[in-house]
Amino acid sequence: LVNAPARGAVARQALPATARTWTGAVARAATRKILTFYPSTSDSMTAFSRQKCHETRAAIKPSLPFLEWLASSSSPGWQLRGDLDLGDEELGAILGEELRRKLRVTSTSLWSGSGGSRTPLHRDDVSALVFQCVGRKRFFLVAEKDVEEAVAKGKLPSAVLEGGSESHCQDGSLEDVFGLHEAEPTSARGELAVLDEGDCLVLPAGLYHDVESSDGPSMSLTIRFEIIDEAEEEPAIDLKKLSMAGNSDLKKFMMRLALKKAMAAKRQEPAPVEIETR
Repeated sequence: LVNAPARGAVARQALPATARTWTGAVARAATRKILTFYPSTSDSMTAFSRQKCHETRAAIKPSLPFLEWLASSSSPGWQLRGDLDLGDEELGAILGEELRRKLRVTSTSLWSGSGGSRTPLHRDDVSALVFQCVGRKRFFLVAEKDVEEAVAKGKLPSAVLEGGSESHCQDGSLEDVFGLHEAEPTSARGELAVLDEGDCLVLPAGLYHDVESSDGPSMSLTIRFEIIDEAEEEPAIDLKKLSMAGNSDLKKFMMRLALKKAMAAKRQEPAPVEIETR
């Protein structure tokens, strides 16, 4: 891991294989809860929010066959999201027991959507780990100062400073909405972080993000957390011994390091950092 990420860090292949796919552990956890389904109302609709979809949303308790059907359907656009209830054993299987004991998990949730669907620009006031279970997602990450600058220049509505996703709920791709192909950004300056299946994004509290499901349907798990005894000194790490312990232990160490540095670097704003674990 290079330089502490105030804009987040990406850990490659951090999610166990058992938690992936439309029938894996995360999908099975979703079948125990009532989630909110948002259907599109037109072929051009890509951005979804509670207010925009208030009259069309539906509460459902999905089954595994339903999730598989939804992922393979030809519906022009949809999102399925809501809170999950993961037990300590399930969290330990995803995070690793050592990391689980260092975190105070405040909530967990599922997000799934058709290809091209987006959750508009917003911020969360708690740090999170976003695990990609199926497909690919792209995060456009924007620092608060860049949002403030865009608002001052009239490129974003002032209501976006309140943090919600309703004020900038525009349809289109990330490229369309933020002018990513232009020489100068048409709204706010930011960085792209891409999550493939199995990857994890360390998302610091307060970092603005606009999220797009790309290359077909996708599903992700978000674990929001606080670090327990954050000021406690880390024990000495024998990297040689760790590397010999197996790929899984090395990934857990890298995730722990990313978390610690992300929380300690809120005043720094480098681009998203990728952690390669092989």
